[in-house]
Amino acid sequence: MSTSRAWEDQLKSSLDILTEKKSAVQQTELTQKRKISEVREQASSLQTHITSEFTKMHQILTEKEQRLLRDLREEEERVVEPMEKNLREIQENLNSIEEKLSILQKQMEQKDELIFLKGRVIMGLFSGLKGQELRLSFTRVYLQEAHDRF
Repeated sequence: MSTSRAWEDQLKSSLDILTEKKSAVQQTELTQKRKISEVREQASSLQTHITSEFTKMHQILTEKEQRLLRDLREEEERVVEPMEKNLREIQENLNSIEEKLSILQKQMEQKDELIFLKGRVIMGLFSGLKGQELRLSFTRVYLQEAHDRF
């Protein structure tokens, strides 16, 4: 029986060693699971923090964008307003010049018609004169009229 007893003692010793190893491995497993859980919680917390920070940065950037766009519109208005006023003055000046030109052109047309009519009347008056005298007299009258125009 001693062999069987030795065999039982050896089995019990192996069983005790394996039970201790199992317990140690289970403890290592629990520690590893706890660490994995901690890492996941930290990652989730960091993800929430990152999302929150980017939301804040996005809000800050949106506000900055709105301020810059508003400032740009104000600056554009500040620059364009006097330019538009100047443009209106230029257009008014151009309209005034065009009106004066039109009036002067009408006066010139009327003077040309008047000179033409005077020339015909004078031609009728000088119809009694002969060739050279007629041209000389007409030229003097025409030159006088042209001189009066200018």
